[in-house]
Amino acid sequence: MPRVSVNICCYNGEKYIAETIQSVLDQTYSDFELIVINDGSKDASEKVILGIKDERIKYFRQENKGLSETRNRAISLSSGEFIAILDQDDVWETEKLAQQVNLMDTRPAVGVVYTDAYPVNAKGDVLGIRGRDTYFTGQLVPALLRNNFICCPTVMFRAACLKRIPGFRTDLKIAEEYDLYLRLSRICDFACVERPLARYRLHAGNTSGDMVRDYSEAIVCLADFASAENNDRLRKIAVRYADYCRLRLAAALIWKERRGDVPDVLKVLSSGYLVRLFGFVLEHVSVAPSWFSRILLLPLKYAGIV
Repeated sequence: MPRVSVNICCYNGEKYIAETIQSVLDQTYSDFELIVINDGSKDASEKVILGIKDERIKYFRQENKGLSETRNRAISLSSGEFIAILDQDDVWETEKLAQQVNLMDTRPAVGVVYTDAYPVNAKGDVLGIRGRDTYFTGQLVPALLRNNFICCPTVMFRAACLKRIPGFRTDLKIAEEYDLYLRLSRICDFACVERPLARYRLHAGNTSGDMVRDYSEAIVCLADFASAENNDRLRKIAVRYADYCRLRLAAALIWKERRGDVPDVLKVLSSGYLVRLFGFVLEHVSVAPSWFSRILLLPLKYAGIV
């Protein structure tokens, strides 16, 4: 039985899927199985995948079911002690699996290991380093409530932890990963390899980039977390940041001109200046008063924006 199960879900991914699979086969750590599910592709994805010969590849084809349901099937097919997810257009550095397995082996309380990542363009040119000043480890609930800072193609899960909770939510199209991380943060520690070990591709076909949907789904995740949370402090953090996302959602709606009937005064109220002011308060006041966010949101609710 392989120690690592690598999951790749593919839908119309003929352009990048060969490069993605090869980045897995090139890993210095070789004790893995590679589960590739073709989610009803209508292009030449199947031909490309079947043209790659390696006994570690396990190929499955199905009618189109969407990314979350396909990921859940891949998880159920996984036999490894660890599970790593890779999107059809992203690639790994050759040391990724080796470094994450080593960290998992030395820290049994850790259920999720993530890394830094390079953003690349459609041609694969590196655009910089995703990077951050602080790499969060341990119990990540408060940090994750404030921001989803984990890049999905960098993540490795301990299978025993991942299979303790329901899988990816099929009603979410952008924030399904964030929701999963929030639920995992309740049951296990997180750790980070503080170097870029993946490259995630930015191109026209990405689901990321839709800020309206992004904030809308983040609100759902935070509201669901708050409704199920018994810890009063964590519940208040979730509520505060849900309000913050509502403000960001309002700004996104206005700047994308989806609400041309919004009065000028409300455009000013929901401008980037107010968003940054609210963000500053949330980040620098230990307990932001609940009335503060309510006041900021009143004119936006009055206009029917949030």
